Amino acid sequence: MKQKNLLPSIRATETEHLTPALRPWKRFGLGEIAQKLVNLLSGDREPKVYHRRDRQGCSYLEVYDPASRRTHIFKTTHEARVWLERRYYL
Repeated sequence: MKQKNLLPSIRATETEHLTPALRPWKRFGLGEIAQKLVNLLSGDREPKVYHRRDRQGCSYLEVYDPASRRTHIFKTTHEARVWLERRYYL
């Protein structure tokens, strides 16, 4: 499923935007894994926001926070924005 970035100030990760040095890895199906490894080692601390749907078709936002290594689920964009603002100022 292609990821949508519902929160413009937050970037959603997509495999199309691999670090240029990792593009050859994509041919072997390892591009996403290699990119995650680079992000982990480089200290990427930006939250990742994913738009998902449950089995009933209801949409929700899944936000992964690399700083705490936790995933948070929000029903609305407003809830996600409030959490992100609080995270930034704490």
